[in-house]
Amino acid sequence: MPEIGEQRHCSEIGKAPNGARYVWQPCEICGIPRWAILYHGEAKYNLCRLCAMKYKRQCRAGTNHPNWKGGRTKEKDGYIYYWLSNDDFFYPMVSKSKRHQDGGNVFEHRLVMARYLKRCLLSWEVVHHRNGIKDDNRIENLKLLGSNLEHNLALNKEIKRLQRQVVDLQKRVTLVEAENTILAVLITREETIKLD
Repeated sequence: MPEIGEQRHCSEIGKAPNGARYVWQPCEICGIPRWAILYHGEAKYNLCRLCAMKYKRQCRAGTNHPNWKGGRTKEKDGYIYYWLSNDDFFYPMVSKSKRHQDGGNVFEHRLVMARYLKRCLLSWEVVHHRNGIKDDNRIENLKLLGSNLEHNLALNKEIKRLQRQVVDLQKRVTLVEAENTILAVLITREETIKLD
């Protein structure tokens, strides 16, 4: 076992033959010794790979990430998700599948309603978009329903209303098509009379 501070050439320790020298030193976080590459007489990396990955993950997560844009993202399902840190009052609303080490994502429409009510929503409470647009999260467009059953009843009622509207529009289209056919026949007759 090498001594702390001992230096060796890459070929002596089984590293790729690049001409570099290495020093045996402990990781600054976990204290486990390992070979660190020397750069201008100093160890280039003071952390082992595992600790470096953990440190990088912590430093580049959430608000510290260089691509951070405020924590608001629109997903493929059409809903907007909002990032909450794990010390936020509304963090208990983050679904278990969306939790990370330092925070998690919550539906923005649920967060808007919770902030309006000044309390966390219960897991069975459903926030319904009145106009059906999933990313329109204005409080005027949101309605709190007590359960999925209540939400499904509201959706079924809306579907029936839209189905009646479609039937009415189909009748109107049929009437307009009939009127167009009659007008086309009348115009054709007038043109034949003028030609004679």
